[in-house]
Parts: sequence; structure tokens; C-alpha cells
Amino acid sequence: NIRGVSTNSIVREVISRPTRVLSSSQGSSKSKLQSSVDALDTWLDVALTTQIPVCPMNLLIQKSLISHIDNRAKEVQLKLVQRLRDVWLIKKELYVLRAVFLGGAGDAANNFFTSIFSILDDPDKIDSKWNETTLNELLDNAFAMDISGHLPEDRSVNIEIIPEAERNIFSRVVIGTGSLEKIASLRYAFDVQWPHSIVIPPSAVAQYNDITVFLTQLRRANSAIQNVSTARWTEQIRRAPGNGLGGPVARRFEPRLKCFISSLYRYVFLRILDTEWETMLESVDRALTLDDIRSAHEEFLNVASRQCLVSPDPTWTLLAEQIRTILAVSCEYFACQLSDGSISEDDASRLSATFEDS
Repeated sequence: NIRGVSTNSIVREVISRPTRVLSSSQGSSKSKLQSSVDALDTWLDVALTTQIPVCPMNLLIQKSLISHIDNRAKEVQLKLVQRLRDVWLIKKELYVLRAVFLGGAGDAANNFFTSIFSILDDPDKIDSKWNETTLNELLDNAFAMDISGHLPEDRSVNIEIIPEAERNIFSRVVIGTGSLEKIASLRYAFDVQWPHSIVIPPSAVAQYNDITVFLTQLRRANSAIQNVSTARWTEQIRRAPGNGLGGPVARRFEPRLKCFISSLYRYVFLRILDTEWETMLESVDRALTLDDIRSAHEEFLNVASRQCLVSPDPTWTLLAEQIRTILAVSCEYFACQLSDGSISEDDASRLSATFEDS
């Protein structure tokens, strides 16, 4: 009797509901399995009626390869960093920069600065010996007595004098600014060679020079105020009334000036040569990419520039002028010292007023 059955009846009763056991019209509750089947049916209806986007072949290949390229690039970067640390000795090059520019060569640096300060103390020597030839000879002599092992042996370091750098670093007239202006004209010529130049660009040398100028001026001011005391260590002055300490104004002013200069000297050199330097070396040891090493070195230079008041930030410009004026006061105080070790009350009052204003 199959032939007598209507085709429309078969489609309506059988094909349209092939997986349904119970009709929804019977009002019976659905099992969990049947609910899942209904959810699948609904999802298929939506999915099959929605247009599936076509992915371009080039995009598919790019997305498939990008993760492998990234991983390979990270591996290459890590190998370069390890080679830069272990084979090319980037930290040794950093110590060379520290020794040349920041005075981190110990006795050799002290010998060099003592020599140039002795020239600045004598106006006659300034005229005859303040030139590039003499200064480079003093620098070579200092390198020859180096025992730190950080100064470069196979590369030359030259001193250049830039006369225009002496001008307009002080807006106030203080006699002691003369030696500080001479120091401001000094520049160290030093080439960072490949592969170290990958992370130490040529612009870093200019920044090192700016830092060096301030550190040398600070050394000069500290040396001057210390020489005021050592000049009184003669038997004649120690037996004289007052021990060469001068009048009441000088007695009050000198300890304050010495305390300020000494504290600034210790703070700046300790912060740059020890604290910030060790922080940079730790960052270099942890670095995973060349950018990490470059960033660590740049951060050290930026912090050192702020400590030495040579940052381009306008906030530091006014403060830098005040500090340099106090350094000039220290140099002038030493220049005004008399043969008996004392400072006249007029000079002490003049310099004390400048110190207070700054």
C-alpha cells in the first residue's frame, strides 16, 4: 500500500522531524539530550544562513608565520645581547667612559686634575700652559700612571679647547668665575668603536662632556676650599694669634661655605659613580634586547645630567646658575686668602652676601 500514501504526508510527518521522538504538542518536558539537539538545530540554522567570510591567502600565510618570526627575532636579540656582554665586553667599554669622563680612574684622575688646577691657580701659567698641547701631555702622563685598568690603552683620548664655551655661563660677575669658565671650554674627544656604538651613540659623548664640565668645576671648587685650610698648616700661621682664621665674618662664613661645597661634592660623586652606576650595570645584566641596554645607558646619562644640572629641562637652568655662582665663590675665597692664612673682612662680607643671595 506504499503507492497509495501521499508524498506530501511523508514529507510533513517523517522527513521534517527525523530526530524528534516526542512531539512538542504532547506537552511532555524535554530531556537534556533533546535540549542540546534543539540548540544544535538552532545554531545550524543560523550558521548555514550566514555568509562565511573568505580569508585572503596572503593574510593567512602572514598570520601563520608571524609568531615564528617573532620568536626567532627574540632568539637572535638574546644571542646578540649575550655576545655583547660576554665577548664584546660592553661593560668594559662603559667603565672606560666612566674613567675618561667621570674621573673614575682613581689616582690617575686625581693627578690630572691637580695638575690643571695648579695652572688655574697661577695667572702666568694660564697664559703659557693653558693650551691643548700642554693639557694633552698632562693627560698622557696621568694615563701612564693608571693602575685602575679602566683607561683605554689602544685608543687615544684628546682634549680640545672650545673658546666660545667660556662665554655667558655666568650672569653675575664674580671674580672666581675665571677658572670655572676655563674649565667650561674643555672637551674630550673619544670615539666609541663598533660594536659598542650599537648601544652607545655618538650623541652620548656630547652628553658625557657636559657632565664632565660640571664635575670638573665641582672638583675645582672643592679643591679650592680645602686648600684654604691646608694653607694654614704651617708652623708660623698656627702660632699666630687667631690661627689665620680672620675676623668674625670670615669665621662664620667659611664653615658654612665649606660644608655646602663638601656636601654637594660627596653627594654628586657618590650618586653618579656608585649608586646610579650600579643601577645601570644591573639593568645591563638583566637586559634581553639591545634596546634594553641602550635604554639603561640613556637613563644613567639622563639621571647624571640632572644631578650635574646640565639637563635641558628649563627647571634646572636657574638652579644651575645659582650653584655655579657658589662654586665661583669658593674659588674666589681661596684666591683672596692672605699670606697669614686669613681672609679680609671686606672680601668675606662680599662673598658671604653673594653666597646668601644664591
